[in-house]
Amino acid sequence: MRNGTAQGRGKNAFTSGFEGPWTTSPTEWTNEYFLNLLNFDWEKHKGPGNHWQWRPKAAKSAASGKLPNIMMLTTDIALTQDPVYLDLVKKFSANLTLLTEQFGAAWYKLMTRDMGPRTRCLGDLAGPARPWQMPLPAAPKTLPDFSKVKADIIKAISTPNAAVPGDTVGGKRYYGALLGRLAYQCASTYRETDYAGGCNGARIRFEPMKSWPQNKGLDKALQLLEPIKARYKDLSWADLIVLAGTAAQEAAAGPGAPAFPFCGGRTDAADGANTDHLAPRKYINATVAVIDNIKVSGLTPAEAVALAGQLRSPAAQKAQGYSSSRADSAGKLSNEFFKVLLQSDWRKVNSPSGKEEYTANGGLFLTPSDLVIKQDPKLSAIAKEYAADNAKFLKAFAAAWTKLMNADRFKGPAGSVC
Repeated sequence: MRNGTAQGRGKNAFTSGFEGPWTTSPTEWTNEYFLNLLNFDWEKHKGPGNHWQWRPKAAKSAASGKLPNIMMLTTDIALTQDPVYLDLVKKFSANLTLLTEQFGAAWYKLMTRDMGPRTRCLGDLAGPARPWQMPLPAAPKTLPDFSKVKADIIKAISTPNAAVPGDTVGGKRYYGALLGRLAYQCASTYRETDYAGGCNGARIRFEPMKSWPQNKGLDKALQLLEPIKARYKDLSWADLIVLAGTAAQEAAAGPGAPAFPFCGGRTDAADGANTDHLAPRKYINATVAVIDNIKVSGLTPAEAVALAGQLRSPAAQKAQGYSSSRADSAGKLSNEFFKVLLQSDWRKVNSPSGKEEYTANGGLFLTPSDLVIKQDPKLSAIAKEYAADNAKFLKAFAAAWTKLMNADRFKGPAGSVC
């Protein structure tokens, strides 16, 4: 409604202004469209709707006969002006079977790509999984003893490894925050908008994902886990990454914290193909980035803010180009981050590598995304609740972490194997 008048309805309705059929038999499936592009010379004119469109000017051969009453748009004619597209036009004009096959595959992709993996489809009409559905091997019939795997992870968290830079907690080497970041980065590629991404497949091991700036240094976390992976023949990298991060967060939460459930059965992709579209998106500013990423992830604002309080590794932050981290202890999961965030005065600085960051007294540092939680009224209100109640934060964090780690464990269009 505008000024009390309905727009686009009844007498106010209007069409695009382009008028005419593209073929002489618009209700039949043929390759005439491509034949028409090749068989006629086309001229621009204003159609009945007073818009510029194209009509046949002359037939290119006597076999074409009388000029038909058909039309084309400039976008159609453009197909004949590019050598790559012109080659396709010629192929489809000469082979209806090829056109039918290619159109069917393209139509299925267009209609289905936002549904995620083939495992979310029902019935037999969908056929086998296509590469763009990022198929994975079937879940293994035999799973390792995850309690033993978890025990090995806990041991590795505090065992010095000369090849893996880590953090220092209580004067000792600590890798829990690094493993937590590995799991988070692996799982946080999940997008509820098209059910793509997630840690199932562990594609973070491969290009291009492993070279994204946000994942810099995580190859060392994988290196830390290699001995454990080699110890269990039925253990997938995907399960190991998620379990390692989960065990690290749970241990750091301390006694009496909520349980961090683990659901095994993930499998590993053979490579990182078809993951370019999952790359971190670029935004005009950090606020827009945070709000949009929350929506795309399928997390609620309360869940997203809770996850912002996860373990933060100073070593991992430095590997990304930041000066350090936001907390005094990388080995304790608590609401301390929210207290520091809300109570401190932060000033903008650049790290030695040129990264924008924010610092406060005591050598603490925030990323621009962290500061958004304080600046945005809705997110700030949630942060205040967590700052006032550590038990509430830990409960929310455990639930949000589990949700994110299992987000891509599909069973049909709405179910989960977990």
